[in-house]
Amino acid sequence: MSFHNTKITFLLTCLFAFPFSLRAEIITLNSQKVKEIALVQNLNIQQAILDQKKNTFELERAKSIYDTTLQAHYQYYRDNSDRTISVFGTQTRTTDFGADILQQTPWGMGLTASYKNIKESSNSPFVTLNPLYNSTVSATASQSLLKNSFGYQTRKNITAVKKQVESFDLATQAKIDALLFEVLAHYYNLYWAYKNLAYEKEALDLAKSLYKANINKKELGIIENSDLSGFNANANAREAAYLEAKNIYTAALETLRYDLSLSPNDTLKLADEKNIFALPSQNEALTQAMTHRSDYLALKKELEAHKIILSIKRNALWPQLDVNASLALNGVDSSYSNANNKIDNVNEAWGVGTNFKIPLQNRFSRAEASMAKMDKTKKVFEVKNKEQEIYKNVTESLTRYKNRMARLKAAKAATQNYSATFTGEKEKFEQGRSSSDTLIRTQNDLTNYKKQELNAKMDLMLSQTELLFVQGKLTNY
Repeated sequence: MSFHNTKITFLLTCLFAFPFSLRAEIITLNSQKVKEIALVQNLNIQQAILDQKKNTFELERAKSIYDTTLQAHYQYYRDNSDRTISVFGTQTRTTDFGADILQQTPWGMGLTASYKNIKESSNSPFVTLNPLYNSTVSATASQSLLKNSFGYQTRKNITAVKKQVESFDLATQAKIDALLFEVLAHYYNLYWAYKNLAYEKEALDLAKSLYKANINKKELGIIENSDLSGFNANANAREAAYLEAKNIYTAALETLRYDLSLSPNDTLKLADEKNIFALPSQNEALTQAMTHRSDYLALKKELEAHKIILSIKRNALWPQLDVNASLALNGVDSSYSNANNKIDNVNEAWGVGTNFKIPLQNRFSRAEASMAKMDKTKKVFEVKNKEQEIYKNVTESLTRYKNRMARLKAAKAATQNYSATFTGEKEKFEQGRSSSDTLIRTQNDLTNYKKQELNAKMDLMLSQTELLFVQGKLTNY
């Protein structure tokens, strides 16, 4: 292989071995885009989804009690033991093989169908059939009548497992919602850092511009050295603030990149954020929360499961009474095929019977039922507590949302008004009717007003997300 081909092979190997490092995209982010990427690429969310999928097999495992079972056996036995009476032969051989099919029905009946063949041979001259084949087919059935009457406990147990699986799915969804809320909070932090950096850059450029403009005035003798020093100090302070804002932005950017499992080569751009929805009424928000909150719905499913478990434990207080029946048909011959052909209803054996069992004190079952009742009552308290928590969450979120809407409106007005103040102060300074200290202070105040408006906007966006979260609508909105 030539050196040129070796280089090509090496480059192709690197390309496929390190796709993550070579992948590069330009991704424009807003809150909706962040949510879409997080649901697909956030590793914690993907782990929760895997747990959710894994849990679905619990129901299949519970239903396995109704699986049909096939079992088979084979045994060969040879006996050359020394005997006290030799007329019965000195050697016997026995071959035993057969198969059983077992089935448990949803209505509590256990069924078994069997086939068995025993072959016996001996060197005794007194054996009539040698070899002897004994083929038997049989069927047995057993039915519970009191405890687990007609499969009651088994069916209810599967229903309880189903409710528990549904509860786990909902609890996992609540976990996903919480993880998604955390990612969106990190995104809003990045958005704030991005805008804050822009404001600091704008303030730095303006401070440098003022400093450069006043150098000429100093040379012309229009302003004093102290004025120029003030503009220079202001430019230095704004540069320090800008560098710190840059550090904050970088940290926020890497946090979100980690949350979304993005490549280091991906370029992220931020789109402007706008209000998502109109403010709902308290009754509407509470109704939505009670309908969609996954953690609340999970508790209700758990309560349903506990009610079912209590009914199972109460059923276990009954004594055990089982009825059973069996039927066997066989055929005997010196030929295996003839032995099978002789199997008919003439050579039959059948029987019926009952089994009754009751613990006289029955303390175990009574204790189990009492504990199940307490567990159910405890779960009722949990559901009630969650309802109170939801009412509290929704009320607080709505109040914050209303106040932050008013705060943003006031912050916007303050920024607009103070922008006019700064423009006027700058004109007065140009005319010699204002001091450098006043102009610098006015410039810094304007930057602070812009930041206050930015903070108000980010708090409002976070409140909108929080309101969706407490209503259980964050993932599907």
